[in-house]
Amino acid sequence: MSVASKSAKQKRLLELDMLRAVAIIFIVIAHTVYFVTTPLLSGAITYLFPYLVIFGLSLFFFVSGFVLYYSDDGIETAAGVLAFWKKRVIRIYPLYWLAFFAFFVLETYHIGALTIDISLSSLPIQLSGLQALLAPRFINPGTFTLWFVGVILIFYLIYPLIAYPSRDVKHFILVSCAVLLPFVVMRLAFNIIDFRFFTYYGIFVAGILTSKYGALYTSRPQARLVCVGSVALIAFCLLIRYVDVLREGALAAAQGYLFNGYGLFSYNPSELPLLLSLVILLNIFALLFIYVAFIAARLYLPSINKTLLSLILAIAFATYSIYLFDFQVFTCVSVFVNDLHLGMVQTDVLLILLAFPLLLGFAYVVQRGDSILASRLRNIKKRSAAGPKPKKEIMN
Repeated sequence: MSVASKSAKQKRLLELDMLRAVAIIFIVIAHTVYFVTTPLLSGAITYLFPYLVIFGLSLFFFVSGFVLYYSDDGIETAAGVLAFWKKRVIRIYPLYWLAFFAFFVLETYHIGALTIDISLSSLPIQLSGLQALLAPRFINPGTFTLWFVGVILIFYLIYPLIAYPSRDVKHFILVSCAVLLPFVVMRLAFNIIDFRFFTYYGIFVAGILTSKYGALYTSRPQARLVCVGSVALIAFCLLIRYVDVLREGALAAAQGYLFNGYGLFSYNPSELPLLLSLVILLNIFALLFIYVAFIAARLYLPSINKTLLSLILAIAFATYSIYLFDFQVFTCVSVFVNDLHLGMVQTDVLLILLAFPLLLGFAYVVQRGDSILASRLRNIKKRSAAGPKPKKEIMN
């Protein structure tokens, strides 16, 4: 039975929460490379940086596509599409604006070493979340977290076009390619569309496809599949590590430089065939990791104790806020810790001990507050739509 069936939609898939938690842990660990100074720790994170970022972001986009089809039905009509877009906008923008304001304050007062474009010409683009649509021609794509929101907004915009017109897998793939074509034209003709949209488009579509046809639920999870997949992943990692063009391409993709107008593989149309081959290879690499992680999550979920599961669920719930605010929290903690003038090792240890729990606590509270506020606004709207309650007649 497909996971997209109505009966399955009533069940919460805890393995998706585990994948969300793993994804954000990978991303936060990768981002600590900008703050730690101990050579051993900094070197280890730098070495793992491309894998942490590519795996973490790929998990995000895959789970996003999976959950969209798993949880959102009834958007086959124009009214359903509009309701879907409205719900996504309400979920994304309030916290996004709060995160951007935090970046703006830190940048304005030169707190830490963050560098984001807060020029007057870029503010409308940043506030509207259109940086992924208009980069690199009109705005620097940036390497910090806000680009993700721009890309996921485009994915949400085109999701109804991908998910519902398809009759079978073959038609689904054709529709996905057709939807992608206008963005390719816009990139080549007008130099807009952040290249990370193309890097993760296949991952997002794979999430929808997997949910729509239940591809990962056709059989019981087996430990040998995890072992075989892990061996293949190690082989892929070694290939990327020791082949120069793959190593440089993976690093460029992880840092957001890939075909975005600056840095490695900056912007040379003659490199396009190589870039497409590289993106396809990285997608295969990421999907292999997702497959192994998905099977492992299903396999080991029953053995996780309640305390650890509660922590995983808390992290998964706050994932969006953690992603939006990790740089700001780490920057503030880093400034505080550095002012103590401790040794290099002590500074990094204290930074990690303070920043990680503060980030989780702050993000959880912010995410919970946003959810409560959204719920209350929905209830107010429902009561307004229902109109005033009829008064009861007083019996004499």
